[in-house]
Amino acid sequence: MNYGVLLIYLFKVCQLLKNKRLLKNKRRLKNERLLKNKRLLKNERLLKNKRLLKELILFAFVGGIAFAVDVGVLYLVKADIGIYWGRAASFFCAVIVTWLLNRQLTFKGRMSGLSLCSEFARYLTVMMGGGAVNYLLYASLVTTMENVAAQPVWGVAAGSGAGMMFNFIFAKYFIFKLS
Repeated sequence: MNYGVLLIYLFKVCQLLKNKRLLKNKRRLKNERLLKNKRLLKNERLLKNKRLLKELILFAFVGGIAFAVDVGVLYLVKADIGIYWGRAASFFCAVIVTWLLNRQLTFKGRMSGLSLCSEFARYLTVMMGGGAVNYLLYASLVTTMENVAAQPVWGVAAGSGAGMMFNFIFAKYFIFKLS
């Protein structure tokens, strides 16, 4: 028997086993890295979802305060300027309140980088889209339903709810963007 060939054969088998072990370790490390990356991505998504939920809740809270301002101003001026122009005035007051509170509470740390006047002008312009949805629903309800015309708070509530999601998306992504 040729011991030289046997030693070469054993050496090659050892190399194959060693390579197989290295390959197995590489796969294990790769799988561990993938799992770690998946966990990190999952945690990142959870944080984003929590942040989004927090912003949405704060936005709704601010909207509730603005709703009270909206209704209060409407009831103060409706006898003098009517329920349609009164609603326009009350909406403008509510926009001022939401801008001030949203920039301090909801989107704190997500400032636009604009001057206050420019930021408010942009905010007002964007909110006019949600305001259009809001006002059109309000106007159609007070026009077509006597009980809503008598109690315009219901029209304000329906319009506010309809415009809220529109306004949230535009405020979050077009006014108070992450830098």
